[in-house]
Amino acid sequence: MTFFRCAALAAALALPFTAGAADRLSLTDAFQRAIAADPSLPAAGARVDAAVAGERQSGASPNPSLGLEVENFAGSGALNGFDEAETTLSYEQQIELGGKRDARMGLARREREAAEARVTVTRLNLLEEVQIAYGEALAADAEVRLAEERLEVARFLAREVARRIASARDPEFAGERAKSQVASAELALEQARLNASAALQRLGSYWAGGGSYRLDMRFFEATDVPAAAGEAAASADLTVLEAERAASAARVSVERSKSVADPTLSLGVRHFGRNDDVAVVVGGSIPLTIFDDNRGNVDRAAAEQRAADLDLASYRVARDREILRLRSELAIAAAELRQIDAKIIPAAERAAKLVLDGFSRGAFTYLDVTEAQRALNDERARRIAVLRAFHASRASLDRLLGTYSNIASAE
Repeated sequence: MTFFRCAALAAALALPFTAGAADRLSLTDAFQRAIAADPSLPAAGARVDAAVAGERQSGASPNPSLGLEVENFAGSGALNGFDEAETTLSYEQQIELGGKRDARMGLARREREAAEARVTVTRLNLLEEVQIAYGEALAADAEVRLAEERLEVARFLAREVARRIASARDPEFAGERAKSQVASAELALEQARLNASAALQRLGSYWAGGGSYRLDMRFFEATDVPAAAGEAAASADLTVLEAERAASAARVSVERSKSVADPTLSLGVRHFGRNDDVAVVVGGSIPLTIFDDNRGNVDRAAAEQRAADLDLASYRVARDREILRLRSELAIAAAELRQIDAKIIPAAERAAKLVLDGFSRGAFTYLDVTEAQRALNDERARRIAVLRAFHASRASLDRLLGTYSNIASAE
């Protein structure tokens, strides 16, 4: 009966964790907590506010000038007083030509769009970090349950060995070996619990929370690969690069518009002190683009536009390559997990059960039992390691595909 109680306990520990469902912290909950607490997101929002203000300012026209001139006074002879003074009050306005205002507004609009897209990128980067930390915490929790099972089996074997020693079926050193295995399992469990606590603390650090919550182990067991249809949608990174490319093109238009000289027109009223007459004065001026036609700035903006085009094309190729690599890794890991669950672990469990049953009847030695248990524990630890790597790659793939863009873009 002792063996069957131990086997039942092992089977129970192998089941997915379901207790405390009401206290579970889902991945979505972790995302929302992290977004609410992260200080980099308000900073990104402030940059959007700055871009919006810049867009509003870009539509402003040049301010007019109001001038006052007094001449022909405080001189010599007939001009030594103010009787011959001439006073002119003028109004001047610079006229923008070459589409400067439209080009400036177009650039500001593109910069605002890029700033808005960067907010989503900042959030997606945060969500990727949280998703990786969540997967690490789940893996650490699974290692705790594996260590608990290992300790329970080691204690059961120690009791069995003690019973066999009492009946003179095993030597004394077998008991010492069993005690050593129990001590080793106790240390492994303590280390696993410390690692799990640290993993929860790392996860909670994204929202300054503690580690007093349970995670959703069902997420850890899920090994589905994101559908390829997600690749058709433009990711946030592509949106940023496309906005930056559009901004680069808008800068070319701005620099080209600066090559066109802007005239200044003036209209004034002149007062003649000699006879108190008044006359209208009209004038104008325009810069001569002899030494500076802004050609260098135009060429620089055009080169930056070409660079933005090439950056976008390069990113598309690199992104597709990385998505292909990650999807292949996930498919391989999922296939490995299926084999572990369907064949390797069941075979190791059957072997461990047969050896343990035979040990209870005196057919096998303690060394045979520990070897069978070690093989089973190694395969279960291998399963956890594969799941840990799977979820790390899954987080990177979700980031590239923008799987959680709905959360990242939500206000």
